[in-house]
Amino acid sequence: MPLRREREIVFNGIIQDITGRKQAENSLRLALREKETLLRELYHRAKNSMQVICSMMSLQSAYSGNAMVKKFANDMAARIQAMALVHQKLYQAHDLSRIGLDEYLRDLLNLLFRSYNVSPGVIELKMDLVPVAVLIDVAVPCGLIINELVTNSIKYAFPDGRQGVISLRLSTDQKGGIELEYADDGVGVAPDFDFRHRQSLGLQSIFALAEQQLQGKVDFSAGQGLECRIRFVNALDNPRV
Repeated sequence: MPLRREREIVFNGIIQDITGRKQAENSLRLALREKETLLRELYHRAKNSMQVICSMMSLQSAYSGNAMVKKFANDMAARIQAMALVHQKLYQAHDLSRIGLDEYLRDLLNLLFRSYNVSPGVIELKMDLVPVAVLIDVAVPCGLIINELVTNSIKYAFPDGRQGVISLRLSTDQKGGIELEYADDGVGVAPDFDFRHRQSLGLQSIFALAEQQLQGKVDFSAGQGLECRIRFVNALDNPRV
């Protein structure tokens, strides 16, 4: 009776020690978590610091008997609030490089209406905002521009309790362009009003922010009320974090 031959199976392989790679990956994950924690803390502290400054300016305005000082303090507080809101959004966001410009502008307009005690039913707010993510470098200038436009409308476009509408439209195109269209149906300005060369801090700020920081274009038109159109390219190529 023939003997059964045992079948011999041989495995050829390579054993590689990946301990070093695993340690490097764990160190990288830890560093990223620490960086995210630090950035959130920085955004939180920046927002809180700006809110403290706003409170101090509000107190200065309340105690000052000078109308010009009150106006300056209130205007500066509104500008600082616009920047503080960006840091609040970044602190709350999953992506610490970008925020939703649409959500930010919606919150900013509502904040301005509350800050200036706009009575419900006196000025209607209409918003048509498409979702778009932007870097903080884009969000801050946009917020400051809208702050100037809304503040001007609230103060001067609807005198003596006149009712009206403030509208903001945010749109994008397929080439990465962003367009902001702002309008009010208030009393407007004179037909020969020179927006670009007017010696006004608010107007000069709008042109500087839009054309220098955002590298965009600004167009004002005055008819029944005021219209402002700003176009620029969304810079998402180089996130900061």
